[in-house]
Amino acid sequence: MQPNAADTPMLPHGKEWLEAAKQGEVHAMEQLLAAHPALLGCRGKGCSLGFIGHSALHWAASKGNAHALRWLIEQGADLSLGNNADSTALHTASQNGQQSAVEILLAAGADVS
Repeated sequence: MQPNAADTPMLPHGKEWLEAAKQGEVHAMEQLLAAHPALLGCRGKGCSLGFIGHSALHWAASKGNAHALRWLIEQGADLSLGNNADSTALHTASQNGQQSAVEILLAAGADVS
């Protein structure tokens, strides 16, 4: 089990990174990731609803931001990374009724279990 995001220090620029993923702002994400590569695995703290430990992939999937979701997958985002409830981005997309995000994640090899 991964550490709870509430117990994990937020990376510099983590809030901006997660908010950009929530909004589907790929250009901002490109700039942030180029300057701070560790952001790709950043989860939770510092973002609204940060207590649930969502990564950028979770946020893009839950909001149905297909362009951001594809971009994150191309960058190597971990499809199996869970939030604080051990839900993956695939679970989050499904729970939020984001069928296109579900299809993108399945095509990328996300595990359905």
